[in-house]
Amino acid sequence: MRKFVSTNLTPWVYELKYDLFRQFRSKIALLINILANIGVYGLIVLVNDSNAISEWYDVSAANEGMLVLIGYTYWQFSYFIIQVNVFNISGEYYSGILESKLLTKSNFIFLMFARIISNLAICLIAQLCVVVFASLFNIINITHIVKYLFSVLIYAPALLGIFGWAVIFGGITLKIKVMGQFMYVLSGIMLIFSSVYNINSNYIQYLFPFALGIDISREIYLNLSVSIYEWLQYISLNVFYLFAGIVGFNRLLKSNKKNGCFSA
Repeated sequence: MRKFVSTNLTPWVYELKYDLFRQFRSKIALLINILANIGVYGLIVLVNDSNAISEWYDVSAANEGMLVLIGYTYWQFSYFIIQVNVFNISGEYYSGILESKLLTKSNFIFLMFARIISNLAICLIAQLCVVVFASLFNIINITHIVKYLFSVLIYAPALLGIFGWAVIFGGITLKIKVMGQFMYVLSGIMLIFSSVYNINSNYIQYLFPFALGIDISREIYLNLSVSIYEWLQYISLNVFYLFAGIVGFNRLLKSNKKNGCFSA
């Protein structure tokens, strides 16, 4: 137990603290992140000139703003986590930091998860600013903030699955150097096909780790019943993505070592 703490948990806490300190120190970057989140959400609200989601659930159109916000939050968390991980791995690879981390006894995937938690905290702050913006413009009812925060907690299983995606895309970055550009394409695909601002009648959306979470969160917000099957499918899919991502990353890392990309 002591060995696990010294080789994994202590470096994990250090990585988390360092990344949080680095991000909060950059006030301009944090402000830009907040403004970008508000801008994208505002654009989605403007584009969404129908009440498709509330009509799908057969509820009042007054719920539309919050239903869109829940979907937007899940999409934003997911895209942000994948993008940050890809850019971090790419930057550390070219700077040589990645190789030095691989030479330590700490589990590199464990350290990656610390940075994911750090970035998720920043993203949550930005999302709370979006909530304030939405309430000021009467897009949502601010009295429903508790339900919204509960929907954020339901994102937890999706966090595992998205981390699996982030890890595997990070591994692909070691082989394909233009993954950064692909991230913008991926964000558009996830936005269009994951029922963020509209309801898709196909099953493609449920390939995304967070799509079922959006459905469950919306149903709970609307006081609708959620079947045990939905919960089991949501959790099992994301556990699968987590392990698939870790296995895939380790294989890609091993392949890169074999090709002499780095000696770690």
